[in-house]
Amino acid sequence: MGLNMANFNSQLTVQDQAALNLLSKSQALDMPILLRHYLSFNSTQQGRAATHILQKDGYKVKLQMGSRNGTWLAEADKVVKQILDELPSLRIYMENIAEKHDGVYDSWEAI
Repeated sequence: MGLNMANFNSQLTVQDQAALNLLSKSQALDMPILLRHYLSFNSTQQGRAATHILQKDGYKVKLQMGSRNGTWLAEADKVVKQILDELPSLRIYMENIAEKHDGVYDSWEAI
């Protein structure tokens, strides 16, 4: 039942395409989906600053100390209405937030 790869937006990364193909086997992609984005930061100050921006943009965010010394991990949750249309811009948004705050955008998952 997976997706036809020809239907993927050419702006999606290979990782996003693979994740969407897998996700399409368990749920419809044209329905609202709750996504969790994973970001990591080098300091609590940077993590808190990024968290503040994400919360202002409607994300529910959990920030916690990572397993590596000094690393802070953020989980940012928000429902997307049309994942295929929104994912390319969401990835750019998350990468920009992370980069601006000395961090890294790791990945996303549907929850």
